[in-house]
Amino acid sequence: MSISSIRLHRLLLVASLLVPALVFIAAAAWNRSEVLRENDEAISRTAAILHEHAHKVFDTVDLLIGRVEDRTDKMS
Repeated sequence: MSISSIRLHRLLLVASLLVPALVFIAAAAWNRSEVLRENDEAISRTAAILHEHAHKVFDTVDLLIGRVEDRTDKMS
């Protein structure tokens, strides 16, 4: 084997290791960003639902307090 042939074999060996590793790293980075984005969306939806629920609870309490005041206003 000549020196250029040995270099070519080494280059191919290095490329056969690096290319799949780089593809794996790129796929992992893309997957991580997708998971983080989906989690942010889920957190935003959950926060909006909790906000709406809390708003309805406070509205219900206000209505209940108003009804109690109506009933107790005329009492001595």
